[in-house]
Amino acid sequence: MRHGTVAWRSKVKKQLLAHFYQRPEQYVSGEKLSRQLQCTRAAIWKTIEELRKEGYRIEAVPNRGYRLVSGPDKLLPHEIQARLSSRWAGCQIHFFERLSSTQQKAHELAKEGAPHGTVVVAEEQTGGRGRLGRPWHSPPGTGVWLSLILRPTLSLEQLSQLTLMTAVALVDAIRDGFQPGDGCAPDDIRIKWPNDVYVLMGDGTQKKVCGILTEVHAEMDRIHSCIVGVGMNVNQEADDFPPDIRDKATSLALATGRPWSRVRLAVGFLQQFEKWYETYVQQGFTAVKNDWEKRALPLGTPMQVQLQNRRVQGIYAGLTDQGALLFRQSDGQIVTVHSGDVLL
Repeated sequence: MRHGTVAWRSKVKKQLLAHFYQRPEQYVSGEKLSRQLQCTRAAIWKTIEELRKEGYRIEAVPNRGYRLVSGPDKLLPHEIQARLSSRWAGCQIHFFERLSSTQQKAHELAKEGAPHGTVVVAEEQTGGRGRLGRPWHSPPGTGVWLSLILRPTLSLEQLSQLTLMTAVALVDAIRDGFQPGDGCAPDDIRIKWPNDVYVLMGDGTQKKVCGILTEVHAEMDRIHSCIVGVGMNVNQEADDFPPDIRDKATSLALATGRPWSRVRLAVGFLQQFEKWYETYVQQGFTAVKNDWEKRALPLGTPMQVQLQNRRVQGIYAGLTDQGALLFRQSDGQIVTVHSGDVLL
């Protein structure tokens, strides 16, 4: 019974916030809210009190009603879902203040039967990780640390393409959040093969702002679940980064000179991901490749590629139809890289 009550309250919270967001700056009476949400005025009052405790500023004026003034920039499930217009991405959201790894938790939930589109999000990760097992620094309240559970009908060979598709969705979500006067432009947000998003800084350097980690649970050729994890550096200050990565990593706030809404970024990513995922599943990678190349680092960008036991220097030369990297070595030879570590 208690679980049902909690679920009902969560639903009312989501509906109430959605109502406020659809009518910004407008007052609405408790009577009208109770009628539209099909609950008692006492339930509306109790829900508003709960929201206030979570950090929402809600004005109450006699004879006018309630008005949402501001909300916490916290990745709360009802805060995200109140803004979502996706069909399945974010259908369930599991929120944690502190977690070792959203990726690890998502794997656990997937094994328990969590549906396609389930999200795990945390304010802080103590054991966040990226590609090749590298640690991902995830301080509290500064970024979007999120994992998405998928039940795809894809082959194992297509998983690398799923990472590339995710990068397109991530770039589009970030670019949509730019404002006039920002310290860099939307086109400065670029993809680095295979799983990173970089920003071209005002001083000419290129720094990492996001990473993607795609993992799978499969037997033979059958995929049971796929976990797509993203880490977005959003509002960190320079001192928030460990000394060994300060010259390589940055945040959107440092790049643009202003704080960003983490909730809006999470919502934007989920909506863009659903759009691009359905395009990819229905039309294949060819429908994504051209858009990936438009959002990638410019052709001719100098880079190094770690290939097994040797590192070679050259420039970025494009992408194959299957999603492999085309890399022009210093001797002019073009090499196709299916897996490797790319360094700028």
